[in-house]
Amino acid sequence: MGTIFNHEDFLLDFGLGFEELGYDFSASLNGSFRPYYKTVLLEESDNFYYQLQEKVFQFSIDLEKRFYFIQFMNSSKVGLYAMAKFGYFYGTYKGLSEDRNNGFAITPGAGLSWQFSKISRINLGYLYLNQNPSSNPHMLNIKFSVFINKQTANNLEE
Repeated sequence: MGTIFNHEDFLLDFGLGFEELGYDFSASLNGSFRPYYKTVLLEESDNFYYQLQEKVFQFSIDLEKRFYFIQFMNSSKVGLYAMAKFGYFYGTYKGLSEDRNNGFAITPGAGLSWQFSKISRINLGYLYLNQNPSSNPHMLNIKFSVFINKQTANNLEE
């Protein structure tokens, strides 16, 4: 789970996927959404604007590769990550039947990754979310990951 935000927008991001800890790679199916309606202005022609209430959603497959360069206390690692969200982005407007900003998109990102235990990690980075014309594309991404494993605690320590 995580958040994607900047000074004028905020999205919640949830996902479930596969984590390969040996190669520090993950793939997940994610859903992002703005939990509220945002007021936007859409220019129809010169000096003619519509003020609308907009809500946005994105469904994506996220691929992430991490490069750890510091390891301490056996299970804690710090490093960099690179990621890409491959997905479908769309927005809806309150009171209108037409949706204007729909489409497939690739959203690149990178940042710092800290795996602070054998079962959890936090990422802090930059995301270039250029799908929404009514919002600034430069976003911060904070993501918290928890690993669920079939192995017992005794097997993890070996």
